[in-house]
Amino acid sequence: MGETAGAIAAILDAYRVDRDHARSVADRSLDLFDAVADRYALPASARPLLELGALLHNVGLTTNPPEHHLVGRDIVLRQPIANLSRRDRLIVACMVAFHRKKVRPQQEPVFLALGKKSRPLALQLSAILRVADGLDYSQSQTTHLLG
Repeated sequence: MGETAGAIAAILDAYRVDRDHARSVADRSLDLFDAVADRYALPASARPLLELGALLHNVGLTTNPPEHHLVGRDIVLRQPIANLSRRDRLIVACMVAFHRKKVRPQQEPVFLALGKKSRPLALQLSAILRVADGLDYSQSQTTHLLG
């Protein structure tokens, strides 16, 4: 994970991502994942993907705030991230694209590029990320889940 963590840190720095907000959203995402994983049969292998998507969800914000979800998707697709398969990169890109605005999976080329078996997971992880991001909408890192 060291190479991957280094690549993510470099991306966060290059695009001036608010690390406190990104970490808060990642932590809340993981809390939510842990709370619902059994009920929705989420595979344990999806947990690090969710964390990655949460850390990168605002990567496009300094480039184009109104369209940062789409810009961020494109950044995820083109930046080198060690040990990330094509499928996993597409899932992370979907999470970034779907973390805001109306989700239109059938109009999202990255979603359509995923195999049909991977699409539900991309939507589930995107839903968790949307909730976690909403919990830190103020970007104050003051919301914590009890449990």
